[in-house]
Amino acid sequence: MRSAESTGIGLNNKLGGVRVAAASVVSSGLYLFYWFYLTWKQLKIATNREDYHPVWHALALLVPIYGLVIAYRHMRIIKDLATDEGVITSLSPGGALTLLIVGGVLANASFRASLSYGELGAGLILDILSLAILAGMLLWAQTSLNKYWNKISEAQVREARIGVGEVVIIVVGLLIWFTCLL
Repeated sequence: MRSAESTGIGLNNKLGGVRVAAASVVSSGLYLFYWFYLTWKQLKIATNREDYHPVWHALALLVPIYGLVIAYRHMRIIKDLATDEGVITSLSPGGALTLLIVGGVLANASFRASLSYGELGAGLILDILSLAILAGMLLWAQTSLNKYWNKISEAQVREARIGVGEVVIIVVGLLIWFTCLL
């Protein structure tokens, strides 16, 4: 088993599941990008990979088709790191990708329903369903990642502090919710 010191991580910081799920919904889905950025930054350290660029990685999610490849790769790395350390995880990169696609399709349908048909109620229901699916996907992956951090760490793994970027994304998401509900 690798120690936390040998991976260059030191004291690990994890993101709690409730935090990830709640932030996903409250931020109107923007937290997805922050989560991919932050966890890629952690994976860069854990794998000692200098070619991992967290900002570009998160922004790549916006590129059609390529964003799906990025998401699958992200989930595959989490799954592989966990299983290589003997962590039992149910995370399936294909399953996570399917949830991402379904969540994206529902978000798109929500947007179209709200614009084209003026159906705010139907759009809101689709949006909430989309956010629940995306939050579930992130929770699934974060649970596996937290198990991995717990396994490789020789010290107590602590909840990461809420950063400025996280606060900004949540505030922007709240503003989006506020404008949608007016």
